Amino acid sequence: ILIDMGDELSLDPDFVSAPLTIPGVTDENGNCDAVLFTHYHGDHTGQMTRIRKNIPLYAGKLAKDIMLVSSDRTKNEEFHERIKTMQTFNSGEAFSIGDVSITPWSIDHSACDSYLFLIEADGKRVLYTGDFRMHGFRGKALPKILYKIGKVDTLVTEGTTLSRQNIQPMKEYELQQKVKEY
Repeated sequence: ILIDMGDELSLDPDFVSAPLTIPGVTDENGNCDAVLFTHYHGDHTGQMTRIRKNIPLYAGKLAKDIMLVSSDRTKNEEFHERIKTMQTFNSGEAFSIGDVSITPWSIDHSACDSYLFLIEADGKRVLYTGDFRMHGFRGKALPKILYKIGKVDTLVTEGTTLSRQNIQPMKEYELQQKVKEY
């Protein structure tokens, strides 16, 4: 099971991404039973069309709907057709892929309908956070979710903003006030 298949973030207008090649995902040289998407931002979905067509894709229902609307506007037919095949999940409701149990939990992020995943198999529990924030309107929910999840064996966390030193994130309310000023 792969989580996310995104593209690099770049502010360079001439940036050209390097196509990801993952055995069993982009070719027939291995096995992949599914790809889960934490949310719809390009650094998580940008190389989705490289995934073999017979591999099931999973996302939150609203995230899937947003990706469909987005693909309509960009006229990317291949992306649109791939999104239409996505299976959806609900927060807090476990589903299985083979003998692996996955419980998605809705978390606060700048993309609505973002998830972290509790993955359980062979008596082990892995928590994959995806992107999250604790300064948005729903940020206070994360400790409650973590309490519900309980002890895990391994934590894998997103690190996109770890290199942003000495920058205090703006609270969502503060951003709304700035927008009102404009």
